[in-house]
Amino acid sequence: MFVTEEEEDIESYRDIIEATQPGDLRFMDMGRPREVIQELQKGRASRKKTHQIVGEADPEVPPSTVPCQGCGAHLQCYDGMKPGFLPSAKFKSLSEDELSGVKCQRCVLLTNHKIALDVQVSRDHYVEVLAPLKEKKNALIILMVDLLDFPCSIFTNLLDLVGKDKWLVVVGNKFDLLPPDGSGYTRRTEDELFMACLRAGLHDNKNIKHVCLISAKTGYGVEALITEIQTMWGYRG
Repeated sequence: MFVTEEEEDIESYRDIIEATQPGDLRFMDMGRPREVIQELQKGRASRKKTHQIVGEADPEVPPSTVPCQGCGAHLQCYDGMKPGFLPSAKFKSLSEDELSGVKCQRCVLLTNHKIALDVQVSRDHYVEVLAPLKEKKNALIILMVDLLDFPCSIFTNLLDLVGKDKWLVVVGNKFDLLPPDGSGYTRRTEDELFMACLRAGLHDNKNIKHVCLISAKTGYGVEALITEIQTMWGYRG
């Protein structure tokens, strides 16, 4: 029987596919065909899923300075659990110019296959990213709050990192997933979001200039947010 090259490729991952548990994903190479990803997804249970990045990392190779075209993280192959990861074989085969058009492994699966992989960002890295904002005289900080992880997703000492004088726009995301509990529930949610930020010390110097609710998935509230930012901040960067 004639076997196509694509079928041979799928068969080469057969042991991975068979070993995959419901809710599990083992990703080996960004170059695999779509059919392999689809087979890996078969049998996934409806319960909460945990997807794991599995690939060849090389801790001896330093990260690049080239940002991922999806998330902006610097592309690297030293740690599969860090943002910007590419398998080491692929990473080392590409020049810096060739990397400039590449997306990291997580972004490829997220945008093409709706699969979210586990990636860990340490608190120290988060602090390092925010620290330069403290030196800026004028900055508008958009604080994105996950309404399904509220109030835990509010960074309580944010102003210590970015400066006590910075303006804040507080945005509650995933509003579409909250069940309406009666008339005026939008205003009540905004008020509770503001009060939680107040308790977290984010309004000590009247920092909060606007609070709104959006859904990044459906687009609810996004245009209004953009209009508010342009009205408030203009084109100051």
